[in-house]
Amino acid sequence: MALALGLGSLFNHAPSANVSFALDRREQCIRYRTVKDIAADEELCICYGAGRMWWEDGISETQSETSEGDECALFGRLDPTAPILKAPVDFAYDAPLWRITSAPDPRTMPMETCTAWAMNVEPRVCSSVARRLQSLAKDHQLACSEGPFALRHLRTFRKAAQVTPLDTDANLPAVHTPTDALAVLVARQEAHSPTALKMLLIEALGDLTDVHLYPVCVPVIAAPSRARLHEWSAVWPCMFLPPGAGIPTRGAIPGSDAARAASLVDRTADAGMWKLDAVECVRNAFERCLETARMARKKGQVPVAAFVTSDPLGGGEEHIEADAYDTRIAERHPLRHAVPNVVRAVADVRATQRNATNAANGQDYLLSNLALFITHEPCVYCAMALVHSRVRSVYFLFPSPGAGGFCGAHAGQHGLSACIAD
Repeated sequence: MALALGLGSLFNHAPSANVSFALDRREQCIRYRTVKDIAADEELCICYGAGRMWWEDGISETQSETSEGDECALFGRLDPTAPILKAPVDFAYDAPLWRITSAPDPRTMPMETCTAWAMNVEPRVCSSVARRLQSLAKDHQLACSEGPFALRHLRTFRKAAQVTPLDTDANLPAVHTPTDALAVLVARQEAHSPTALKMLLIEALGDLTDVHLYPVCVPVIAAPSRARLHEWSAVWPCMFLPPGAGIPTRGAIPGSDAARAASLVDRTADAGMWKLDAVECVRNAFERCLETARMARKKGQVPVAAFVTSDPLGGGEEHIEADAYDTRIAERHPLRHAVPNVVRAVADVRATQRNATNAANGQDYLLSNLALFITHEPCVYCAMALVHSRVRSVYFLFPSPGAGGFCGAHAGQHGLSACIAD
């Protein structure tokens, strides 16, 4: 800081300055910048505020600290009376909207690869080999179906002549490749040690084929889109899995398949989906949820609120609105969450509209073509209630890591596809 202040003393003080300064407390430095083009032999001046120097008169209470002309001088001696050119505003212009998210774009995300073990087998025994490998995986002896070492997104077999082994270990024996041999993918390299894996395979497959392992390169995740499937398959035959069907969960966020579905965001589709009217509907719905949650908190209840209305993205003709909040404390019932409460509220609204009791077959409880907005991510119980209600879409503000039924669940079963308001 002393050095920075010393550099600042090189500039003379003047109201009409051509150098500005900014204090950066995080970096512990002072940044000096020119505010206009500097001509040759022109003196560099800086302004710390009129009346602040020891040789200047103090500023009276009625006197402005700096004049308009002095302020304009800080931006390059602009004339305060000069006309300002303004660009015409087109109120009909439909500005594109996109989600600000750290999730990768499937169109541009790079392909990550890892090393896996493969072996060659004859076509006549490939079915038996596949069954025994599946049995080993089912008994958790072979780590290849679940968890961080899963290979479910990759084809098990490919022609051995199309495989290029990696030259990672000179001690590995040369692999003889018959013309019609098939390469079978066994496991990722970090899942098992070569010695332990070979002993396991010899014990399981020794009567069918010789076990000669060699390393190959494979994609870490499934192809992010159909358009890029050929790019992934060029490394190893791969599958395109729809959202929520096998993309590994991000490191520190344990989640279900719904969380995996949210790990990719197609910017083009997202921009085409979210128009200004839809965004405004979502904003108004969340404001209504928050207002209901505040009211619940004032009543001593858990501040979790839900709101059901027409889907802002369209697709339904029924117009209905229903609000509810968590009433577990008031009713002393552990299942009076906001979601089942709002589903019952929808049924009551429908019964009132037709002046009749609830339908015997439960049609009034269906949320088909309706959207549910809620302040917090629904739990597993509420998520299953929404599955049975056939809700069209769900929007929530706050996630529930480790407890949510959408993105925060620890279970690996298929969940609902959630629209998350970032």
